[in-house]
Amino acid sequence: MMKASNKTIWPIALLILFAYTPLSAQNEIPEESSQTETIFEESETDKFQETEEELEQIEDEYRELFDNRETTAEDAVKEPVESPQESFVSEPVYEADKTAWAALGIDPFSIKKFQPVKLGKDDFASIVFSRAMRTPVAALENPSNLAVASQTRWGLTLPLPLPVPTMGVSVQNSSFDLGTYNKYFNDGRLLSADELDNFVNLLKDGMDFQTELEFPSLVSFRFPLFVGTVFLNSGLYVKPLGTLPGEVLAMPFAGLKFNEPIQGDDLYFDVYAYLKSTVGFGTRYQLGSIGEVRAGISFNSYTGSFAMIDTDELTLLSTPDYIQVKGSVTGIVVDPENDDFANIPKITPGIDFGFAFKTRLSDLIPINLPSYFVNDLDFQVGFYDMGASLSSGNMLKKQFSIDGTIDDLMDLTEKDVDIDSLLNIVETTLDSNFIQTEDLAGKMKLMVTWQPLGRLMLQAGMTNFLNEGLGYESKPRMHLSATVFPLKWLMLNVGLDRINGEGRLTTGFGFTTRYWDFAVYTHATGLGENIRGGGFSLVNNIYF
Repeated sequence: MMKASNKTIWPIALLILFAYTPLSAQNEIPEESSQTETIFEESETDKFQETEEELEQIEDEYRELFDNRETTAEDAVKEPVESPQESFVSEPVYEADKTAWAALGIDPFSIKKFQPVKLGKDDFASIVFSRAMRTPVAALENPSNLAVASQTRWGLTLPLPLPVPTMGVSVQNSSFDLGTYNKYFNDGRLLSADELDNFVNLLKDGMDFQTELEFPSLVSFRFPLFVGTVFLNSGLYVKPLGTLPGEVLAMPFAGLKFNEPIQGDDLYFDVYAYLKSTVGFGTRYQLGSIGEVRAGISFNSYTGSFAMIDTDELTLLSTPDYIQVKGSVTGIVVDPENDDFANIPKITPGIDFGFAFKTRLSDLIPINLPSYFVNDLDFQVGFYDMGASLSSGNMLKKQFSIDGTIDDLMDLTEKDVDIDSLLNIVETTLDSNFIQTEDLAGKMKLMVTWQPLGRLMLQAGMTNFLNEGLGYESKPRMHLSATVFPLKWLMLNVGLDRINGEGRLTTGFGFTTRYWDFAVYTHATGLGENIRGGGFSLVNNIYF
């Protein structure tokens, strides 16, 4: 082969290079600084492209974390969560933390998607809540409870008078407690002089007593409508109360002492009874995706009467020669000789109303909790007996003055002597055929019910008395209780109340089936050796 000379190769190479050079480059006139500027522009572009790629990488990492935020506790705590700029978790989470939370079945490091609150009526928590709030007593204290979802087909409620009706009995006093009984009377021995004096001193200020007898749902009927629930109810309330003079109470123990008068000025007795008839309505509304609100209102009529006895002055004086009794007593009663019975009860109006809000916190908390944590929260505020009063006609007010002296005690014991002949009793009519009106104390009740678990219901409440009247208490009532439902139809309850500054411990059990409620509650006023009263209440209702 013949070798090409250098003169032949160079023209061919230049021709090929020229053919592959772009036209624009061929016509471009190079400048002195063009090469430097091109290098700088390429360097800045490369840096910008690298920064853009880093931002895209960071964005992809955040998007991946956000899309996979419903992770398990095990995945979330294997190693600290890190990102190019900042971490979702402020401190590293290690294996020990994972073990502690996993024991409770809780994953606090995963964020779940928001879901609307679902307050059904078929889950365990909703069922036991409904059965606790469906009673007529709950509707009387807050009409919004009429709107609680019913567990029966028709939503009807009827009280059962047999074997026992729904009722409550309570008795308490201010001076005589369990500790006093155990100290002075439990062992059957005779008291020493010092012990007797100490016991008498306990009674020197008198003894207040109060009794409550309630039949809140003698007649009760509850039925649903398309927009709510209608409630018809009638209940009877009887409340005797009074004060016994301390010196009179101590007289059987201390005996009569010569020339030391016994005063009974603070003798007082009052009893009032009334029938409360109610027409109520309650409804509920789903409040967006956070829960439900309930509202209710009841219109009441009150029919009742009362009697009162009060001592203006009462003195008993004993000397070696005679015994003297002197005093006056005023009484107000319904005139027994007036035949106009239609005017005795006066019908007076009153109103109850209330509101409630319920939500399921487990649906609102952005943390995955195990299924047995329900966290249902119900807040109620109710007003009842607002503007209520009792008014009775045909009333009679009389005063009895007593003045008598017994000179010879031996003749009184040995001879058949009529004591009435020794006492000068003067009867004076102060007023007759008049109308007596007394206000009832209106009340506001706040109640919070929390169900952390479906089987556990915790309640805290407060009752304030808004105006003076019959049943008024100067201090608000406080309430705490815990109710356990081992089964849907089995209820165990323990509660602690504070009434007039006295503690009250309540225990109860009952059966709350779909169609029947039966429960027994007992309570003791005071705790331990300070128990100075007690009572019980029964619940007996049927549902359709």
